[in-house]
Amino acid sequence: MSFSAVDANGRFTPEFAAYTKVTLVNRFLTYGGDMGISKYGNRDGISFAEFMNAVQENRVVNPRYARALPEHVVRSSRLNAQLNGNVSFENQKLGMIEKAYSLGMIGPDVVLLPSFEAIA
Repeated sequence: MSFSAVDANGRFTPEFAAYTKVTLVNRFLTYGGDMGISKYGNRDGISFAEFMNAVQENRVVNPRYARALPEHVVRSSRLNAQLNGNVSFENQKLGMIEKAYSLGMIGPDVVLLPSFEAIA
């Protein structure tokens, strides 16, 4: 299945916004200017399509990291919705992020895991 970062009107989709949040945004917020590269190397191992496939398949990628959405993420999302005025978009984005947390896709550093290889 093919996934698009933009909708028919050329606007970013909530799914792509969620992917961007758990990759680039969180990585920058956690690691600053070097974005964790000096510590972890390349963190861009999971494409948007792989992210979406795992979500749609409801596949737990790492049970050790499967957890509830942290409250600070919810608060940040609510604030963002107030500031950008698009509550529906923000709620959809948050739903995708919540799903990623529940499926163990987000590491302890709040960044998307660099690999979804099977964990025994």
